Amino acid sequence: MLAYFSLTILVLGFSLVVLNVFWAPRLEVPRQALTHHPLVSVLIPARNEAHQIEACIQALQASHYPNFEILIADDDSTDATAQLASLCLAKGTQPGRVLAIMPGLPEAWLGKARACQTLADAAQGEILIFCDADVIVGADALKATVAYFQLRKAEALSALPLQSGGTLFSRAVAAVISQFSIFIALPLPLVPYLASASLSAGNGQWLAFRRELYDNIGGHEAVKSSRIEDVHLARLAKTHGGKLFVVLAAKQLKVKMYASFQDARLGFRKNLFPLLGNSWIGLMGCEVLLLCGAAAPLFAAGEWGLTAAILIFCLQMLTLILFAYRQKLSLSSWLFLPLAFLVTPWLLLESAIMSSLGRVQWKDRIL
Repeated sequence: MLAYFSLTILVLGFSLVVLNVFWAPRLEVPRQALTHHPLVSVLIPARNEAHQIEACIQALQASHYPNFEILIADDDSTDATAQLASLCLAKGTQPGRVLAIMPGLPEAWLGKARACQTLADAAQGEILIFCDADVIVGADALKATVAYFQLRKAEALSALPLQSGGTLFSRAVAAVISQFSIFIALPLPLVPYLASASLSAGNGQWLAFRRELYDNIGGHEAVKSSRIEDVHLARLAKTHGGKLFVVLAAKQLKVKMYASFQDARLGFRKNLFPLLGNSWIGLMGCEVLLLCGAAAPLFAAGEWGLTAAILIFCLQMLTLILFAYRQKLSLSSWLFLPLAFLVTPWLLLESAIMSSLGRVQWKDRIL
């Protein structure tokens, strides 16, 4: 029975990966010219990002899109984030400024949601793009994003960047948890056309909204206490009838998500259990699926023999290789994907335990 169950999980996962690898929408320069260039507000929440804020801004300043502003929220940083961002903005030709977030959080607010709402309140753009400070933006990323809103009538868009920087293992862990999980769970080509809010994904590294929809769903104030505010905003967009695209963006966006495996542990500790609705039942179900999928060759060996086990192992590897190819992971990173997949159940359990104990911390704040 376990062999059949595990094989079913693998086949379904492989089918979704194939669908997404070959047919998922991508963030690419449009063949059709834009009819006009609406003002775009690029909004960057930043807390202690002095080591990378300049690279993020400079990449944005090199964009080919002609009409955008850059707003940065310095969220009570203890380093030189604000000073470096101000100097960098002054060197560019685009409008831009740094907003200072006062110390102390209002009741029920988390830091990133408050910073993003502050940015949105100050923005002038028709399209709002929330961008993390660790993202390096390609020259055509803004133009490609606007094309979805203008040519494909998008009202919200979330992008999956290339995972770069950090150790090979931390890069693989980030890719498996934040992106491979989407590849095996969502039919990305169908997301804009299916009304269910559960069929959505939000990634705060590059998350764009038409201003009208963002205001209608209540902005970040509607998700002010959420540790996964990007995911909840994407769901709200669909709940309010918005057309959401989840696009592959490895050519246009690079993100240095975590420098080490320990950083990845801390980051996913705050996110994974909320992604399961803070449900222990959901956690157990997810653990069973992951462990059965990983152990499928062992179950197959006991049920059908060694040849079947080898074939199923090859199917597992092919699934990971297709994902790595589409998301342009380096060959050296590919080798760590199976190990990253195997540590995911442990990270899920750790997130559940630490969340339940109220011991989740991120950037010197208790969440």
